Amino acid sequence: YKDIFDGLFKVNDETFKGHGGESVKEVRQRVQELWNEIQIKQRGKIVVIVTHGGTKHHIIRMLIHDFFQDMQFGNTAVTILKKDHDGVYQITLLSDTSHLQE
Repeated sequence: YKDIFDGLFKVNDETFKGHGGESVKEVRQRVQELWNEIQIKQRGKIVVIVTHGGTKHHIIRMLIHDFFQDMQFGNTAVTILKKDHDGVYQITLLSDTSHLQE
């Protein structure tokens, strides 16, 4: 699967599709459409989104423009974003897995 790995992680080709799945560009577009829908339907409400790390990464990159590109999210990690009065999102908790501690 070296060609798939290289296409996804080494080559900067947002249109590459491994195993017939979605390209990075398609995922980003789908996440943007979902976010637009949430913004309309849930305006002024606290929203919880449960998702895998890839979608979480795209949401954070969309809202926090200077977000570190190579951030890895742990399994069941909790991230909290808060929108301030100016409509700017801030990360208040990032990839926290302390709930897994015994």
